[in-house]
Amino acid sequence: MIIAAVPVKDLENAKQRLVSILTPAERGELACAMLRDVLKALATAAPDLVWVVTREPAVAAIARTLGAEPLTEAENRGHTAAVAFAQAE
Repeated sequence: MIIAAVPVKDLENAKQRLVSILTPAERGELACAMLRDVLKALATAAPDLVWVVTREPAVAAIARTLGAEPLTEAENRGHTAAVAFAQAE
């Protein structure tokens, strides 16, 4: 079985390198757009499951809309911890 795990941090902390040119809302919108692109690309690879690891309800909604299963983490501990959380599932 092939499972793709996509970690997504909190939208308020998304794309911090762009803080000087984008507002927090714009960075969140960009992160959501990028997530949609990633999930659509993954769909063409046809893994058995796609998990989106997040604690953001908006991100979970995007995941469900595009056929992925959200895995809710209790706290944002970074990408490595999110992938480890998915591995433990």
